[in-house]
Amino acid sequence: MSHLGFHPPYLQAPQQVPPYPQVPQPVVPTVQVPQPVVPVSRPVVSIVPVTQHVGPIVSVACPVAAVVQVPNQSQLTQPLYCGQASAPTTLIPWNPKSTKSFKGVKGQELAENAETAKPKMSDPFNPTLPGYSSTSYKSEIVMEPPQYIKNAHNRPVGRAENIKTANMRGLTGEDAQEALIGYVAEECCYGSKAARMMEIKDIQSSSALHYTLETFTESRSTKWQFEPYKGGFIDGPHNGPAPAPWDISCEYPNLFENAVRKKEIPHTAHVMICHVCFGEGFNRCWNCVGHGKVKCGKCKGSGQTQETKDGQTQRVKCSSCQGNGRKRCTQCGGNGCVKCEGCEGYGKIRQYIQLIVYFENHVADHIVERTAMPTHLIRNVDGELIFQHTADRVQPIQGFNDHEINTKSSELVRSHNWENNRIWKQRHKIRSVPVYECRFSYKDKGGRFWVYGKQRSVFTNDYPHTCCCCKCVIL
Repeated sequence: MSHLGFHPPYLQAPQQVPPYPQVPQPVVPTVQVPQPVVPVSRPVVSIVPVTQHVGPIVSVACPVAAVVQVPNQSQLTQPLYCGQASAPTTLIPWNPKSTKSFKGVKGQELAENAETAKPKMSDPFNPTLPGYSSTSYKSEIVMEPPQYIKNAHNRPVGRAENIKTANMRGLTGEDAQEALIGYVAEECCYGSKAARMMEIKDIQSSSALHYTLETFTESRSTKWQFEPYKGGFIDGPHNGPAPAPWDISCEYPNLFENAVRKKEIPHTAHVMICHVCFGEGFNRCWNCVGHGKVKCGKCKGSGQTQETKDGQTQRVKCSSCQGNGRKRCTQCGGNGCVKCEGCEGYGKIRQYIQLIVYFENHVADHIVERTAMPTHLIRNVDGELIFQHTADRVQPIQGFNDHEINTKSSELVRSHNWENNRIWKQRHKIRSVPVYECRFSYKDKGGRFWVYGKQRSVFTNDYPHTCCCCKCVIL
């Protein structure tokens, strides 16, 4: 709901409708309410009960010490301090000791364990600035880079040549058996006897190829933000037009690393009356609905509880509320009002457009592995780097001795293009990962396992000595 269509929390009259109080439409005659003590540093406002945010002023009955006149729509949307000369250096926040406690009618308080919920804070009205008409509080608006940025560094540079041959180290039967024993020791369902006693019959070596393409991009979006205004400089439109999102400098961090940078766009700041408390710095307490006290949960507000002693039941003073029947609200400390979260008690907010810059490293890869071992295992092990090339825009690999790598490189390079992103750098590389397929025999049964990667990781799906439950222990 728009902030112009609901009653401010400190103006809503409570009604005892458990489990959560509903705010009635105020239609009762005018009542006289005492004027609150206003801090010297805060402007004195008219003390007039109202029923709605904008429109005619109608008096209502409300269990609060004082109600203020709500600004109309033009006041809520009119920026304050349009020149730096008129902006205050500091503002003094609302102090609960300067306001009289709200006094409700005894017996109409909410129960101590009533299901009350803290209200959600709505978004303020956002002005419209040239070049940022679509920017709002609801979500980030992606800003497309101008054409001159898209065209920059758009041509591929450099050819993928000088791909060297991997220098593979051989694997002996003892090495394979040692790697399998270490693997089995970490698996709770594998017995180590088979790994120690099996005979390695044959080892077939091959190389898996892992091609990776990385594209480091930048994207920008905008969104309105607000914060409490505590005084000080205001860089608003009176200082000049706001620059375009892509005209603002923002240095990227390390290449090929994700990062987010947030900056305030110059000349977009406005100071407005707080849309949550209408400039007062406080709201009616949502927990006690302005009463300052709640009914004691132990005695249900009666001030007495039943106690059985020597077989006799008698009523005694409630130990929780000391016989009062009511307890001080823990949220507002009995004051009936709480500091406004929107402005933190200062009564004003500073709005500005925030620029969010995303640096993202997009990664795509392809693995060529022609044994029966699962292909994805190659991705997370060490290998030998046989090719790497970095440029503003890279060209696909051509002429490599594996045709599948050439084809996939062309497909991935063509697919790495984003309309709303600026491409800073691209990098592609090829790793060669050693793979050894080991065949064994154990108790007249044959099987196989794989040793792969420089760290000699192991994979097997037909190990001969396993149990049916992870809780078993096989020696």
